[in-house]
Amino acid sequence: MAGIRNSLVQHLFSSSGTTSSSFNCQVRASSLSAIHRGVRRSQRVQDDEPISATLASKRRGAEWDRRGRLTAKALSGVSSPRQAQKLRKKLDRDQEDEGKSLRQTRRSRFLDPEKPFGKNSLVYQLKHGVLKDEVASLKLRRPAEPAPFRSLKPEKGQRLSQSSALEQAIWGKPAATSQFLYGKSVVKAALEQHRRKLYNLYIYAGDTRKDSKDDAAISSAAERRGVPVTMVPHGEQSMMDRMSMGRPHNGFVLEASPLQQPPITSLGGLEESLGRLGFHVELGYQSKEEEAVNGRETFVARKNDITAKPFVLFLNEILDPGNLGGLLRTASYLGIDAVVMTNRSSSTLTPVVLKSAAGAAEEVSIFTVDSPVDFVERSKKAGWKVYAAVAPPDSKLARMHEDKFISTDAVERRNPLSKDPCVLVLGNEGHGLSKPVKMAADYELSIPRHLA
Repeated sequence: MAGIRNSLVQHLFSSSGTTSSSFNCQVRASSLSAIHRGVRRSQRVQDDEPISATLASKRRGAEWDRRGRLTAKALSGVSSPRQAQKLRKKLDRDQEDEGKSLRQTRRSRFLDPEKPFGKNSLVYQLKHGVLKDEVASLKLRRPAEPAPFRSLKPEKGQRLSQSSALEQAIWGKPAATSQFLYGKSVVKAALEQHRRKLYNLYIYAGDTRKDSKDDAAISSAAERRGVPVTMVPHGEQSMMDRMSMGRPHNGFVLEASPLQQPPITSLGGLEESLGRLGFHVELGYQSKEEEAVNGRETFVARKNDITAKPFVLFLNEILDPGNLGGLLRTASYLGIDAVVMTNRSSSTLTPVVLKSAAGAAEEVSIFTVDSPVDFVERSKKAGWKVYAAVAPPDSKLARMHEDKFISTDAVERRNPLSKDPCVLVLGNEGHGLSKPVKMAADYELSIPRHLA
């Protein structure tokens, strides 16, 4: 085949040199091109090159080249930058598509024996290949099991060392519904007010302890109440630190039941007889456990007659424990008859709050409510006047609602506690009182600005 091709080429070129110029003009370019294409195809067959793949690649290249030339030609004659940007993106897409057309399919890549992934990957061989049987035949060690849980509570009949006397005292008490109160003022108030069940008193007895009158008063109060007292040596002081969560305990920690906080729905009517001075409340739902702590008493006795009518402080969504403790301390000092707190979005009576209150939480009646607006509206129907503490309004708003807004100066002049029982509502540290609570209140109370 190669000889035939060479002789044919020699014949063509030799004849072209001997013939006249008129004969050359008669030879068509198309027939010559066809002959050359046949020669090139025969050459590819001898070289084992697939004709279809080569032609397809050439056609694709010609197509991309033709489209690229058309796009470049159009790019040279654009009239706006936006159109030029679109044409450039088109050129980029054409180049990407040309590169993608030469890639292998996903299946061909997976089945390719020369690739390290796909069927040749370690995961495939472990699941479906030769390594599956080899791994199954291996003798592997059994994984270690975790150690069984061991309670720190000593078992019955176990002999304790002298250093674990404090642990024995703690585990021997019903700590399911108890909390630890720490600090001299908190412990002393809890022992004097008789509002909790007291389980055990822990007193630090190390060498650095300095006795004082308060220490003797606390010890004698615990003896009168029949509270067991555990003297804690210096080596066991870390146990008291854990009870107080690392906060200063002043050498005294009292284990006691939670403080009574009955849930109520509203304040009720007054009782002003000689032997019974106070007011009623409407209790809300309580579980059996809550009822065992809070009781079912609905009458709140007044501890003083500083004001003619009862005065209740309503704390709505006070979040900071220190602020809550400070407000309880102020309420007790000013002789407020009761404090009401919201259950939601509010700090609870944690030991931190009680420490900040410095024992005042033991001296004032505390209640909780679920719905502030419902509580205000129900209490108003029972004859209570509600004052919401707000920021001073602007002059225009104050003129439009003269009956709604009131200042502390006006309260001092009117003395509302001489006529009606009153509720003062204090709001959150950040956003204050919500609009529904302010609308439900009788008055919006503010401290007037005195600008220079």
